[in-house]
Amino acid sequence: MRHTFREKLMLAVALVFTAIYLFPLYWMYVTALKSGWAIFASPPAFWPADPQWQIYAEVWQSRNMGRYIWNSLVIAFGAVAPMCWPATEMAGWMSVSSSSSCCRSYPHR
Repeated sequence: MRHTFREKLMLAVALVFTAIYLFPLYWMYVTALKSGWAIFASPPAFWPADPQWQIYAEVWQSRNMGRYIWNSLVIAFGAVAPMCWPATEMAGWMSVSSSSSCCRSYPHR
């Protein structure tokens, strides 16, 4: 399997755009692990020397994150679940009606 120069170039361009897209997400999560003084350090570190993992537990408890996640799940389920029943009914009706001979517009040969 021989790759052309154009395919390799397109892959390189796609990887560059992927890195540009993902870097802000990476930086956001890494910054969340830094201490207050390390956030404003110059030059910035791409990984904190002393990651502050306990910050996540503190925020989870102090901001009542469990309640927010529960609310999001209720809203998401409440929006999606009522649409599943009509969609499955329509799919079942379409599969039954399309298999009957009265609904075919062209005869099979």
